[in-house]
Amino acid sequence: MLPLVSGDPPAPPPIGGRRWDWLWIGAASLFSIGLILLVVETVGATLEWKPDPATTNFNLLVQGFRDGHLYLKIDVPAGLKALPDPYNPTANAKFRSYPYSLHDLSFFRGRLYLYYGPVASLIVLWPWVALTGHFLFPRHAAELFSIIGFLAALDIVLSARRRYFSEIGSGVAAAAALAVGAATGVPILLQRPGVCEVPIACSYGFAMLALAALWRGLHDPRLRWRWTAAASLAFGLAVASRPSQLFGAVMLLVPAALAWRSGRGAAAGREAAALLVAAVLPIGLIGLGLAAYNVARFEDPLEFGQHYQMSMFQIVLAPTFSLSYLLYNLRIYFLEPVALIGRYPFVRDIAPPPLPSGHTLLESPYGILSNVPFAALALAALFAGRGRPKEQSRPLRGFLAGTALLFGACALTLCLYWGGCERYEAEFLPALILLAAIGLFAVERQLANAAPARRRAARIVWGTLLAWSVAFNGFAAFQHDAPQHFDHGHAMLVVHDVPTAIRDFERAASIEPGNALFQNDLGVALYAAGRSAEAIRYLQRAVALEPRSALERFNLAKAEESLGRKAAALASLDRAIELAPNFTTAREERQRLRTGAQ
Repeated sequence: MLPLVSGDPPAPPPIGGRRWDWLWIGAASLFSIGLILLVVETVGATLEWKPDPATTNFNLLVQGFRDGHLYLKIDVPAGLKALPDPYNPTANAKFRSYPYSLHDLSFFRGRLYLYYGPVASLIVLWPWVALTGHFLFPRHAAELFSIIGFLAALDIVLSARRRYFSEIGSGVAAAAALAVGAATGVPILLQRPGVCEVPIACSYGFAMLALAALWRGLHDPRLRWRWTAAASLAFGLAVASRPSQLFGAVMLLVPAALAWRSGRGAAAGREAAALLVAAVLPIGLIGLGLAAYNVARFEDPLEFGQHYQMSMFQIVLAPTFSLSYLLYNLRIYFLEPVALIGRYPFVRDIAPPPLPSGHTLLESPYGILSNVPFAALALAALFAGRGRPKEQSRPLRGFLAGTALLFGACALTLCLYWGGCERYEAEFLPALILLAAIGLFAVERQLANAAPARRRAARIVWGTLLAWSVAFNGFAAFQHDAPQHFDHGHAMLVVHDVPTAIRDFERAASIEPGNALFQNDLGVALYAAGRSAEAIRYLQRAVALEPRSALERFNLAKAEESLGRKAAALASLDRAIELAPNFTTAREERQRLRTGAQ
């Protein structure tokens, strides 16, 4: 531990004694890990529509690797192969939905590929099946990488406290631990651990490991070369998971830059050169391997499969990256507040401004400064080295600069992208929260000589910022609980598992009782199960919520007819036809009932 230098302020009254470290920090850590597990195993698990993990995309890639090829081990539907333009969202919609579930896969020369890098499959899913003989659901890989990322960030925070802020009490340390575990956007990411989210979680885990290695290298001159190489290896795997992280690799140059600026002549130059090699070589080799992987798949070293992706948008119709998206994405990612509601899950999507030309979609993005305000404490990290000799604080300053470079490079890259999604924010928010955690330590240290009332006021302020940031992450992590149960219910109807579909629709309808579609589809499922009396209750609710919709009235008519209520059924059909004169099925059903009534 580095001693406090002369002139350091006296230690402030700690929040909790040092002997309680294990309790406070342990509790914060358990809460963070528990939140990850809770989100993934409840709302996150609803994305797994197939009971066999071997049929999930990442494991189909593993099976392809085991068979000696790079495409997914799956039979490509003949109808997809026959499409004149298989990337047209309207034409391929049937194959993107259940039971094919090919959404977001890349289709190239008659084969299906998993776009972006294969790291999650190579590092976790393939070894798991090799060791156990059983396939692992990809959501468990997302859990694992997320917990690893948190533990790496926690190690940095606790090491920073030991080395530079030893006067900080247990309560403040626990608050920092809670921030890097539960205020990073990762819990929000994990509610949908699908095709995109698993590699993002993987990238998060390796990026945090890279930062942890960078921290140790900056503080251990004897092993600096090795730690820098380890950071390069870890960040190379992060980039291989999500290429959007690529420009964050500039942080790996920090050790070489500090050595070059040390002013020790030729020795400094040699050390800087060695550190530069350590920073570039591992990630460079991974980059070459990834380029070869892309050539083998798509005949282009820079093609990760996005241009052959089957999604709701056709990739080639607009520029994927453009300066014209920058200001818009900065606004939605940093400023726009979510709407608050008085029931679970307590938050609702932002009210976004109109999309700029070429910008494709928004998927529940949130403004960081308005919804995760603890992140603003990252500015206080600028003062983390104040009051210390330059030599003593250089490693800390270097690490903070590297973390800031990682945050800035990743945030800028994604702000130039043509989509705005909550999952993208988990690619740059963790680095910002790590800066904020060290900024919190700096604030507490600077207030050491302040009056007790001023310290209490400051703690109330940052405590409130942290409490809302964690609460928002918790609320937003369950924001898609209802729609994902609704989607799962439809998947269960496809495979004729009506009881499970009913449970899913009941869950969705109970969370959003004002959603007419949820009420309607619950009624339809109950009707399919022969429970027409119950079905009518929910269909009537749907009609009340959407009085101008013909579909709900048609479904209500079917349920009423099944109970022998022909007059009520005819009245419902009449109203449906009045609302939708071209509703041919309703007209045919009304004619059939009238004929039967005669």
